[in-house]
Amino acid sequence: MSVDIKALKQIRQCSSAVLIGALASQALAPFLGSLMLPYIHEDFKVGFALICVMGPTLVSGTVIASSAGAEKATCIMITILVNILAVFMIPFTLKYMIGAEVDLNPASLLIKLMLIVLLPAIIGQLICLKKPAIRTDFARGIKFAPIYILGFIIYMSVSKNSDELRDVETTKMLSLILPSLFVHFMCFAAIWYSAKLVKMKWGYKVAVAFVASQKTLPVAVAVWSMAFDKEHTFAVVAIIVFHMVQIYFDGMLAPFVASADEGKIEELTIPEDSIEAEGPNAAEETDAPEDSQD
Repeated sequence: MSVDIKALKQIRQCSSAVLIGALASQALAPFLGSLMLPYIHEDFKVGFALICVMGPTLVSGTVIASSAGAEKATCIMITILVNILAVFMIPFTLKYMIGAEVDLNPASLLIKLMLIVLLPAIIGQLICLKKPAIRTDFARGIKFAPIYILGFIIYMSVSKNSDELRDVETTKMLSLILPSLFVHFMCFAAIWYSAKLVKMKWGYKVAVAFVASQKTLPVAVAVWSMAFDKEHTFAVVAIIVFHMVQIYFDGMLAPFVASADEGKIEELTIPEDSIEAEGPNAAEETDAPEDSQD
């Protein structure tokens, strides 16, 4: 029986990425969030804690990471596995952060997660298999369709509290930006250097850093609407602000990460200009050892 060494190395890289991502998402992020809670306004503390204990984003993390050169299959694997883990960890991590018992049904939350993530993916794949031309004819629409769908789900969850949310002061909302940026950036940096420490390949490192450092908005809003919307109406503001901060930050960071990867590739190639500058003498010098060997 032959063993594919390359496949085993890929499995090891992917497993390391999932492990580092799970630890950062479900242990480091809640800890960092708890450090920021004293600086969060009372109206937003529950929402801030809630977004800190969530799993990775369902769409944007993979999209941004892929644009930065991530290994896409690893992005999807981290998203699915860490989100499933988060469903069972939420009651414990929330109790750690805000000291309150949270009565959540993991089965119900898991079903919602499957409906949000897996069902649209399965339907999309079946449609593309039936009509392959759709991938090219509607490429732009398909790319942004998940974002539109998630936006609709969030709107339906928040719309019933729209009157109260209009009364939120802008200065209070802006006060959430720095704590949100702190948690997200520190998670990203910790994941990046942890992946570097274990000598993770570039595509896997980019995947876990971008995906695992982000937090899912729709699942956080779903949990808020299930357990907190009546007593903590304004908590959803912290969830939305955190999400916007991570998206803008990663969106600006992704091109720099992608260019850094391209720079490494360029360093390994010899510029054509340098070869032409050396002239024919360089070619003769390289041929000389071969002649002497003959």
